[in-house]
Amino acid sequence: QRYLELVHCSQNIKFLLTRKFPGFTCRQRRLKHESVLWSIVLGFVSDVATAICCNRFGVTGVRVQKINFGVTVLTSPTENDKKVIVQLKMDEQEAINHVWNYHHMKHTLVRPVDGVLCLCSSDIRVARHAATLHLQGHGSWLLFSGGFGTGPHSGKNLLGWKNPEAEIFAREAEKCGVSAENIYVESEARNTGENISFSRALLCQKNASHDSMIVVQKPFMERRTFATFKKVWSEPEIVISASKESWEEYVAGSEISRRDIVNIMVGDLQRIKVYAEPPREFQISQEIPSIVWEAFERLVALGYYDAGCALYTMRR
Repeated sequence: QRYLELVHCSQNIKFLLTRKFPGFTCRQRRLKHESVLWSIVLGFVSDVATAICCNRFGVTGVRVQKINFGVTVLTSPTENDKKVIVQLKMDEQEAINHVWNYHHMKHTLVRPVDGVLCLCSSDIRVARHAATLHLQGHGSWLLFSGGFGTGPHSGKNLLGWKNPEAEIFAREAEKCGVSAENIYVESEARNTGENISFSRALLCQKNASHDSMIVVQKPFMERRTFATFKKVWSEPEIVISASKESWEEYVAGSEISRRDIVNIMVGDLQRIKVYAEPPREFQISQEIPSIVWEAFERLVALGYYDAGCALYTMRR
């Protein structure tokens, strides 16, 4: 009965087993722990849940035990000889690191640019990084784009900002020493696509050169910014830039919680996938390595998700 309480996501069990152990069958692979009744494992493969069900649905009386071939098993205290493989070994921080690193484009600047375009959000540190690049002599203009965003990156939604993000960022840049006459403010954009298209219109209106530019974003928004830019406005030569911080440093200096940051990263990774597919096609396609998507699935299983993007259900 205890195992029957775990009935959920049966296809995930088969998926995890076959992906972790290609060609896997009862006779080809056996646990080294002698007390495991492998026939019990195979008998319940189609009916048991993954480990998240224990956490999500309040199943009690189960402990987690690691064994030595890269998976986690659940053991019932009352039936120690019945063990069921339920999840991969990847822990939370390892999954976060995979997603964090994937979002980075690692671009380098190799030639002069016309200006710096900063896509605004709730992270004021991005304004300071953009200001630093401008003060270092990268281009003649510094453009901040962002109004009252509707998504999870919004300063209004996360921090209760009363003014458009671009106005707040522009004031921060002036505090850093950027001359107001070199700053353009686009304060109507509500999402990344509008950031790019509205900025294009403003630069044309100002007769500002825009054949090449540095595009500044948060570290974990680099890849989606690049993919969206290439879809919406492919002509300019762009370099994506963000502050060079480790995951730990970024979280320590953030005004929002670690959990909110992971939620947003998970949502942005999902957007990289679904926003390149019909019917949306908001951005160009980006290859997602299997280990990165496994990390995404692991974080979703742990309860991380972005309310601005549909919750991924772990079904394929």
